[in-house]
Amino acid sequence: YNRTMFPNNVETEAKFIIPDLTTFEALQQMTDLGNFNLNPVGAKNIVDRYFDTSEMNLFEAGFACRVRSNTKGQQILNLKSLAAAEGQIHRRQEIELEVNTDQPQGWAEG
Repeated sequence: YNRTMFPNNVETEAKFIIPDLTTFEALQQMTDLGNFNLNPVGAKNIVDRYFDTSEMNLFEAGFACRVRSNTKGQQILNLKSLAAAEGQIHRRQEIELEVNTDQPQGWAEG
């Protein structure tokens, strides 16, 4: 993987801890957040499978490889850098594409 091939593939993610049940229940009642309308989407069932070589080459290079499968039959291959968070904000290089199988032998080369 050459990072210069995908310079704009950056995931930005904020993670927060909900401190108590009262706060959690108040958040569930919100209908908007800033300029965004909030709508309940229900529960999502997903299965994540992580892959690496037996020598942990991806991890040693600073990456995680995952296939996420959902109940609609979609399987998304995700290669993500393991960059450290800045507070609650995570910014990291990420490549994502749909695959036909969660087995590496069935993925297209590259």
